[in-house]
Amino acid sequence: MAQEFIKEFGKKLEEEYSLSSYRRIFYNINFQDCLKIINYKDVKIIERKCEPGYYMNWHIDRTNVIKRNNKQFIYPEINGKHLFYESNKYLIYHKEILPSYTGIYYEGYFEGGELCFLDCKIKTFNKMFILFDSREVHSVLLQKSGQRNIKLCLFYE
Repeated sequence: MAQEFIKEFGKKLEEEYSLSSYRRIFYNINFQDCLKIINYKDVKIIERKCEPGYYMNWHIDRTNVIKRNNKQFIYPEINGKHLFYESNKYLIYHKEILPSYTGIYYEGYFEGGELCFLDCKIKTFNKMFILFDSREVHSVLLQKSGQRNIKLCLFYE
């Protein structure tokens, strides 16, 4: 249920901001060159080793989804600046500043783990870098074999 809510929100964002037009894919690139693509001084890098069985449901980076259970909630940390989207069943919010762009650098040899956006599925592989607007809804399909090392780069203005 929450997955459909997130995808619905992603479609609205795409209609309003054309987020997919900011997406870029770079092949056979070294990691240090990836950091030069966007000239932002504030970059947070999160390294992750992914084993077979790893996947991620539909999400927006650095956000949380809360099921409302038909109750009126009051969250002191949520205000107009932090509330992303709400319905009568769910709300999407973030407690921290959202990055402007997300970049994912892939290393290793693996099967599966494709990166999915609402409009496409991207087969990922060694020395590949995918850059996209951090508001864009995405998921990761099941990794079938091998070890996939990623560097998640969050670019802040």
